[in-house]
Amino acid sequence: MSGKNSKKYLIYAGIALVVVAVVITAVVLGLNGKLDGIFGNTSGDSKNGEAAMDTPVKPEHYSTKPVVRVSKVEELMEAIEKANREGGNVEIVLANGTYDLDSIYIGGFIIEADNITIRGESKESRDKVILTGDAMSETANVTHIFLVRADNFTCENMTLKNVRYHAIQVAGEVDADGIVVRNVRFMDTYEQMLKVSAYRGAEDVEIYSDDGLIEDCIFEYSAGKAPGYYTCAIDGHRCRNWTVRNNVIKDIVNPGGDMTEPAIHFWNNSSGILIEGNTITNCERGIMVGMGTGTICPDSVIRNNRVETNRDVSIAAENAPNTVIEGNECRTGAGYPNSIEYRWPDTTGVVITGNRTNGKIVARDGATAAKVEDNMILND
Repeated sequence: MSGKNSKKYLIYAGIALVVVAVVITAVVLGLNGKLDGIFGNTSGDSKNGEAAMDTPVKPEHYSTKPVVRVSKVEELMEAIEKANREGGNVEIVLANGTYDLDSIYIGGFIIEADNITIRGESKESRDKVILTGDAMSETANVTHIFLVRADNFTCENMTLKNVRYHAIQVAGEVDADGIVVRNVRFMDTYEQMLKVSAYRGAEDVEIYSDDGLIEDCIFEYSAGKAPGYYTCAIDGHRCRNWTVRNNVIKDIVNPGGDMTEPAIHFWNNSSGILIEGNTITNCERGIMVGMGTGTICPDSVIRNNRVETNRDVSIAAENAPNTVIEGNECRTGAGYPNSIEYRWPDTTGVVITGNRTNGKIVARDGATAAKVEDNMILND
């Protein structure tokens, strides 16, 4: 290579290196900007005196199902009927607004195909999409918002209210499994707000509702009290491995009348229930697994809940062997002496640790525990 050609080669090589450096710099800066948009300020710079990485971004729940968007109650009915006919596997997204079921003369939406998701379009709010019946009354025309008779139904980001029976009923008697209810406000139901039903008197039938999840929801009555005694937030029959976490439940009270059901109640051969991180206030009874001596409800965990009751016990395990009750704060009012009870001879192996209560922790009617320790009595 001649000297003249060598100089030319060096010049071209130098220009190429400069171009590569510019491109790499642009890519890095662009990528950093994208990462900032996803995860916050990844450069470590601070905003308002705080490191951006100190504030984690809550992961979004998403699906890869085909999406159908609706903005009217008639469109919602059509979308659900079509999903039922065509085998499910669809995500129905509701535009902000109020959807009045009584205006189209239906008693409720029935979910009969698997893998249907129905969610409000706003992931930050449960109040911008409202599905309502005609009344909280035993004579109301709308009995349910959703009656779920299939697997893997998901309901998110909406308010459900004003029905005769339940805002959501999961038909455990047809083996409806994998239900997810997230970021939903339940209001003003005449009976239990969310119910998992089962065959009556069929303890020998091996059909259960498995693997449900209820999280980040609110259950309440707008009047500050229930319409009667036959109601609660969550009533689960023959449930296995359900999780109830990070919900707020309030105003399950029936002043002057018969006592309501526990705010959260799993019984009738339920097992493996996890109830954690919930806040229960102004309710007559708090959390219960099992009831009486009719059926066994084993292997549940009740932990890190804050429970304030004004008529009866805050947490109870009845005929519920191997229940773990740990890390809860219980404030039991109205002169009821016990904050936590475990009851009946089949309740064995119970572990009760690390709870803070203003009432007693008591074994009743022959129940036995494996461990009751490190609990604290509150004096305020």
